[in-house]
Amino acid sequence: MIFFKNNWLWTLFNIDKFEYVLFDISDQFINQRDQASINSQKDSLNYNAFKKIKSNHMQQVVLEQKDEDNHKMYLLSTDWNILTIDINKKEEKFIVEINTYIHIHPDFYKNLFDPFLHFDLKKYVKGEILHLKSAKDQTHTKYNEQFGGKPLRLVMINIDNEIEKL
Repeated sequence: MIFFKNNWLWTLFNIDKFEYVLFDISDQFINQRDQASINSQKDSLNYNAFKKIKSNHMQQVVLEQKDEDNHKMYLLSTDWNILTIDINKKEEKFIVEINTYIHIHPDFYKNLFDPFLHFDLKKYVKGEILHLKSAKDQTHTKYNEQFGGKPLRLVMINIDNEIEKL
């Protein structure tokens, strides 16, 4: 979405004004479209389908360097949402884009997490990278299981009308 590219700083500042909806995380190559629809409906029943991030404050930040000109920043909000920002350098200019979706583990979504289990964003990112390199790697799956399983994906659907105009 071009808005998240051109106004990324404003977007990040006002992230707590955005409303998100659960978006099925099933793999379209594995599940048939009908099964994906059923999974999405189940998720809506098991979890509140709509969510807002409570604050624009972040408790952890991890920067992944993909190569010399491409980076991915992971941010963990104070209410356990994982946001990602792509930072790419093209022709001596940086292009920054906030992804339109967020992730949150099921236990955090339902407030069932054990406060003594420390969520380490760095371990999460390491698991993501290993999983992308080899789907057989179980590091990511084992880490996710501590927090209720594979993270839920939510996509932004609305911006609160009450945003103060500058």
